[in-house]
Amino acid sequence: MQKIGIDNVKLNFKEKIKNQILLLNKQRKILLKELLIVPIQEKASLTLSGTFV
Repeated sequence: MQKIGIDNVKLNFKEKIKNQILLLNKQRKILLKELLIVPIQEKASLTLSGTFV
């Protein structure tokens, strides 16, 4: 019985770590997208304000 319990704990631990890594990767991708999008928006607003002024 105990061996099964230990194996389950190891499996759960691995799953948790895997899920954490997946979450971090998702967050990092979102951050990267935002980092790429923001400068583009700033440039766009600068060029727009430049043309309107």
